[in-house]
Amino acid sequence: MARKGEDALQDLREKLKALSNRYAVELLEVLNPEAGDIIPDMGWDDIVEGILEMQGWPRPNRADKEERSQYEAEYEELRKRLSTRGTLYDSMQKLENAGFVRASGERGRKHRRYRITHSGRLALDAVKTIHGLILTPTEVGKAARTLLRYKNFVRLMPAQAKFLGEMGDVHGNLIIQMPPGSGKTFLAMVIVLMRLQQGIRCLYLAPYKSLSRQIVDEYEELFNQLGYSMVRYDAQSDASEHALEQADLVVGIYESVLSAVMARKQWAEDIGLVIVDELTELGGVPSERTAHEIGEDRSSRLDLLIALLKGRRQIITLSSRFGDTDSVARWLNADVFRPSVRIVPDEFTVTNTSNGVLIASADGTQQFTTSVRSRLDAIHEHIGDYSKRTLLVVTGTREAAEYYAARIADSYPREIDQHTIEYVIGESGSHPAASRLRRFLSQGVAFHHAGLDLSLRARLERKIKEGKIECVVATTGITAGTSFPFDCVAIMLDQNLTKRIDRSRYLQIAGRIGEYHLAEHGGTVYLALPRAEEGENPNIIASRLLHQPLQPLRPNRVDPRLVSAILAIGLSREKILTPDIMENLIRSVIEKTLRAALDEEYADSVCQQATILVDWLAERGLIQSKRGVELSREAQTAIEVGINLLDLAEAWDLIANSEPPDEDRIIEILLRFHLVQAARPKSPLPLDIEIKMANVEPPDEGLLRRVEVRNAMKREVFRGWLEEKSVRECIQSALMAGAMLDEKRTQWSKFDEGDMMTMVEEAADIAHIISEFLERNGMSVAAQCFALFETRLRWGLQQDAASTDLLQLMIPSETGVSQLTRREIRMLIDGGYTSIERIVRKDVDPTDAKPTRERFAKRCGLPRKRALAIYKAAQAHMRRARARR
Repeated sequence: MARKGEDALQDLREKLKALSNRYAVELLEVLNPEAGDIIPDMGWDDIVEGILEMQGWPRPNRADKEERSQYEAEYEELRKRLSTRGTLYDSMQKLENAGFVRASGERGRKHRRYRITHSGRLALDAVKTIHGLILTPTEVGKAARTLLRYKNFVRLMPAQAKFLGEMGDVHGNLIIQMPPGSGKTFLAMVIVLMRLQQGIRCLYLAPYKSLSRQIVDEYEELFNQLGYSMVRYDAQSDASEHALEQADLVVGIYESVLSAVMARKQWAEDIGLVIVDELTELGGVPSERTAHEIGEDRSSRLDLLIALLKGRRQIITLSSRFGDTDSVARWLNADVFRPSVRIVPDEFTVTNTSNGVLIASADGTQQFTTSVRSRLDAIHEHIGDYSKRTLLVVTGTREAAEYYAARIADSYPREIDQHTIEYVIGESGSHPAASRLRRFLSQGVAFHHAGLDLSLRARLERKIKEGKIECVVATTGITAGTSFPFDCVAIMLDQNLTKRIDRSRYLQIAGRIGEYHLAEHGGTVYLALPRAEEGENPNIIASRLLHQPLQPLRPNRVDPRLVSAILAIGLSREKILTPDIMENLIRSVIEKTLRAALDEEYADSVCQQATILVDWLAERGLIQSKRGVELSREAQTAIEVGINLLDLAEAWDLIANSEPPDEDRIIEILLRFHLVQAARPKSPLPLDIEIKMANVEPPDEGLLRRVEVRNAMKREVFRGWLEEKSVRECIQSALMAGAMLDEKRTQWSKFDEGDMMTMVEEAADIAHIISEFLERNGMSVAAQCFALFETRLRWGLQQDAASTDLLQLMIPSETGVSQLTRREIRMLIDGGYTSIERIVRKDVDPTDAKPTRERFAKRCGLPRKRALAIYKAAQAHMRRARARR
């Protein structure tokens, strides 16, 4: 029976796949007769003309004329293109294979005749259930129908249907408030498509790299097929300025886009539509600020980014509900779409008692008691047959995520196929976190956090969405973005997570079940409360998260680095700023923020901070303030390339040294930049001016010691990576360096391959802009040192390898184009193949009848198939180089 069920499911998938092909629905509609008519057999030309008529191109009158009209000429051109296009014929063949169409006659499109089958008519009726909701001739409806041709939807979710039924076009700014997992991203993409069709470039803002990657993975191919380019923009993407300027749609994370906007990058200037995903990130978390928290807040950065973008651009925001929506709507001058339709899961609290654990429904109508002492065990007992229910466990820390994953793997293992494990782990098997993940996956349980490298997380999320992995323990990062098919979500509150979660955040986490899954299968959310002795009363926590009104969005104040960046905007526009002009420029930015709309004194306080900062920068020679505020040449260049003036001041003594920088000095310079300090293991050490502006206590001995230990770990990572050590070896060396300074590990931070590669990429970005800064200031030798160091960081290579053109070699294959790996580069160099030309020429031997490529394949030490592909690519590279000369 199980085998039959699997076969039926696979058959359904194939049929849905056939319907998702381009033109599939149009082909069925053309073949489908009117009610009461006989089902026709149609030839290829008639089908093509039928599709053209559906697209608004009726067949012209064929009366003989000496000359064709313009319409007839355009029609014939369209008919010819559509008739001969492979996509249309391929879609017809797939419909035939799925049993939706029956073909007769000889092979070849000119001789075949086609008839819709009973299954095809049923399938068309099912699709029309979706399309019928959006067939109204509105701009929104047309764009939605175009996207639905490519999306494998079974039906629209209620909120989506309401939006498409009510919205004719989207004029002006719009706040879309819908529950998590209810299909907001699809609606945003409908609006994006409408604007792209009008020739308007679009920007999609996401809070996390994982979410931006999910959006690109889901929609890039679709938009490419429609003729629009899509580019991802964050610290780990390799998008060039040219690619960003040419892109129709840029998908970026808040911080990366904020830097580009403040630097007035050309690609960000002519954006017409901005989608802001997860607007609830505007809600700052109130806390007693300490020195190590300066610069950690995201709400102020998003607030500033929207302030800089709004006005000349249309703003569409996506989020779940939040309190006092009217204030945000007034700030954005936006309409609000907030449907009343909502499907909710069953909610339960999980509380430790003196006799075990109590599980109670949020409405107080159900109670379940058990003698087990563990909240996790009690949840599994309440679930019942856990093997039939998918489960997401959300925790506050990585350590907790892996702890619970280990517990579940030992006590509640699940079945999983080996192919899924191998696919997820991929080539990351030797990495520390991936090795631990493999052990848990063998028991059908996965953990998910930012310590896993980005590509592995993408593969893991893909298998979770496919239902291949049924139990996941994750930090909160997984809860921003795409919903997953979970039956149950368990939120394991501890002191860390309790401080960071409010009702809005709780709803976002609970919403990972997704409205579609809720409608089909139902869902359960378990709120596992901490023990009373661990801090706040559990009943108060439950009341706040389950029943209290939603809190309004109130961003925190900008931190000193943002004040520096705002000041830089004004200084880049005017050569000399008088105090009055400087204040007016700062106010013109700050008064556009939501915080300023809610706090009348906010702009005054930021102007006061800017005055303090100007005096400090003047003391260090980066600006002059005799005639007004005027930048030094170095400060002006720093702003142009994107270096924050606080970073420049902190690293200036090392950068300005006239001696060419060696490896150790470059590393020390990078460690003084905030972006590298903020990377795990975090080692932020605020400057005295930041402490003064933020009005916090100076760092205590504990923080100073922590920074010392973690910087030692970072130095070891950089040195190991540049010596071509493996990721595992680099991390082990870093941990040993930390242990030598801190035997008790009190100042450590969990550090895995995902953290390492993020830190290395961000350090490479900093090396790049420092190189550009030095070049513009006439320090060419030092600039070249930083440029080479950037290359070494990006590839993980020693100096000899980073200087070779082997890094430029592009190797085509059946699955795409690849480059040499760092291991392959080292093997080639050690074998004497120090350049692309040497690959082609080193093994030339006129006395040997065998082709040179065979000698290369035998001698280079690489697998033969890979070696031959490399040799062929090297030959092609040489030919192109000669042609350019």
